[in-house]
Amino acid sequence: MELIRIKGKNFCCYDEFDLPLSKQGLVWIGGENKDTKSANNNGSGKSTVFKALTWCLYGQTIDGERGDKVIKLGQPKAQVDAVLSDGTGDWIVRRIRKKGSPVLELIQPDGKTFKADKVVIQDRINDMVGLDYAAFKNTVLYGQNDSARFAHPRTRDSERKEMLHRILGTGILKQCHEKVRERKRELKSEIDALKLEMTTVDVRISEQDVEGLQRDVDEFEENRQETISEHRKQSKLQKKKAASAISLAKTLQQAVEEDTLESIKSLENDIQQWKKQLLEAREAEKKQGDMKQAVDRQKELVDILSNKLMEVGHRLHNVQDELQLLNGDKCPTCSSPLRSGAAADHVAAKRAEAETLSAVQQNLLEQKQADAAALSEITKKRESLQEEAEKAWNLTECIERAQDDISDLKQRESRIESQIKSAKEKAEHHIEMAREQLAQIKSIKLQKNPYEERLERAKQAVKKYTKQLKKLKADSKALSKEQAHIEFWVRGFSNQGLPSYILDAVMPFITNRANHYLETLTDGDIVMNFTTQREMKSSKGDYRDEIDITWQIEGIEDSYPPSGGQLKKMEIATDLALMDLVASREGEHLDLLALDEVLDGLDSEGCQRVLMLLQKLRSQRNSIFVISHEAEVAEMFEKAVMAVKENGSTKLEMVA
Repeated sequence: MELIRIKGKNFCCYDEFDLPLSKQGLVWIGGENKDTKSANNNGSGKSTVFKALTWCLYGQTIDGERGDKVIKLGQPKAQVDAVLSDGTGDWIVRRIRKKGSPVLELIQPDGKTFKADKVVIQDRINDMVGLDYAAFKNTVLYGQNDSARFAHPRTRDSERKEMLHRILGTGILKQCHEKVRERKRELKSEIDALKLEMTTVDVRISEQDVEGLQRDVDEFEENRQETISEHRKQSKLQKKKAASAISLAKTLQQAVEEDTLESIKSLENDIQQWKKQLLEAREAEKKQGDMKQAVDRQKELVDILSNKLMEVGHRLHNVQDELQLLNGDKCPTCSSPLRSGAAADHVAAKRAEAETLSAVQQNLLEQKQADAAALSEITKKRESLQEEAEKAWNLTECIERAQDDISDLKQRESRIESQIKSAKEKAEHHIEMAREQLAQIKSIKLQKNPYEERLERAKQAVKKYTKQLKKLKADSKALSKEQAHIEFWVRGFSNQGLPSYILDAVMPFITNRANHYLETLTDGDIVMNFTTQREMKSSKGDYRDEIDITWQIEGIEDSYPPSGGQLKKMEIATDLALMDLVASREGEHLDLLALDEVLDGLDSEGCQRVLMLLQKLRSQRNSIFVISHEAEVAEMFEKAVMAVKENGSTKLEMVA
């Protein structure tokens, strides 16, 4: 892949620029800052062109500026296009920065945009260029004040290794290492899973408990026989109870027939007789009632006569008492003569009245005697009927007692019938219970042993799990074998494996090429040596590689640090050696070299030697750009470009 040109708009101090990069030869880039006399060419924007290149390709700049800082002041966005060619067409890497919004596009030779997310696009650009940002800085672009150089003392060992691996394209080994480590983890997980599964299968085999199920089968059969025996026993017992209940029912039935029924019949016969006698007694009782009325009437007549007799006797007694008083010749009251006149009439009247009353008294007495005789006769008849009536009460009591006895007997009969019914029901119940026991025996005999099926399933499961366990063990053995193989490659692709051997292999190349360039730059006064050292990392026997850079200055070992000019020459030689390392990779070579202020800080002889080296490199590189303050050296270059800044904007101008 070849870098054709770099174009930009509103990037940093540039309104617009377009710089060809392919087949330009040896190009000097200088600057002029017309905005200030004191700055001369500083701040003119010479280095900004290559800052734009790294920003476009990688989104990063040597000076660390990011985000909206790359947008020219007052402009809405910055845009830089890098044009690359693969020999069949041009690819355009376009990076745009709007306020707070980055855009990255990769335009294909057919004009269509490569559709992917930002990370995938960046990976594709890295593949096209053949270098990532760190490798690009150390093999294509030498930036001023860039301390992250391969040979710089402050560069960490891990950074040097990372640079070399990126330059050598050995990232595939890291990927392989990750892959085999991932496979190692997968294998461990698979083996652990198999072990867990084997443990699970072992547990499942033990869970089947074939022996325990066999005991359950046997115990079930023993319990079945015991249950059948108990049901038979209960059936016989129920039959015995049924027979006893039937016998009791028969006994009770016989007692009803022989005792209760005959007693009821006898009492019913007596009641019939007593009822006849009771009718006669009732008739007598009725007559006795009628006779009582006659007696009462007769008594009433006797009482009336007695009262009349008393009244007549009283009147007669009074008349007789009065006649007794009037028995003399004169009235005892008025002394009137009683033999004549009214007094005589009065006495006569009283005597007549006495006679009449005496006659009435006699009649009443006779009538009373007759009535008393009649009352006596009636009373006798009534008393005779009273005796007959009293028999009715006795007969009634006898009938009631007999009826009560019949009721008691019937209740007894009912109770006995109930007992008979209960006995029969009990007999039926016990018979039914006996039948149920026999049915239970039949059902139990037909009942399937539940443990037999489970036992059979357990045996089949044990057979299946045993087969499964055998396969799991075979799989585990195969995975363990693969694990040992993968472990070999984990070590092989680790930093102590192939990457370490590759680093070992390139150290002589870097040493040779760096000293080759130092021969020109320092006339052999400086000699560098690149090696890898191994030191023990842990007690387990692990080693850690470390890139060691040593030097000799004018034959003296590196007992003191090099000066600034010496360090710059050493860095230049090292970077050129790394560029040669990149060029040695088949199909991986950018025919471009950009050196920013590489001549600054060098004495005249140093500058001459760098220029001599650049002339030699011109035969190897089609485009070499050198940014420099030293205008007097411009005539030694094939082309010259000036970055002229005026009124805050910089333009690139070709110098004739």
